[in-house]
Amino acid sequence: MEVKAKEKAIKCRHHPSRDAYAVCQKYSTGYCEECFRSEACHCSNPKAYCDYRLQCMIWAMCEQGMD
Repeated sequence: MEVKAKEKAIKCRHHPSRDAYAVCQKYSTGYCEECFRSEACHCSNPKAYCDYRLQCMIWAMCEQGMD
């Protein structure tokens, strides 16, 4: 019999009752869809090197908003 570990869903950092819509892979910080589409969502450290930068939705949204 195979036993699988349950994966714990990452929650929104501002709304802990909501599942994350977007997650920072470096810091495991989650944002629900409402926060992701608002100013509440931001890259925790946009100047630091990040292995996940090119695939990061959070960083991309921050870059678009910095015009």
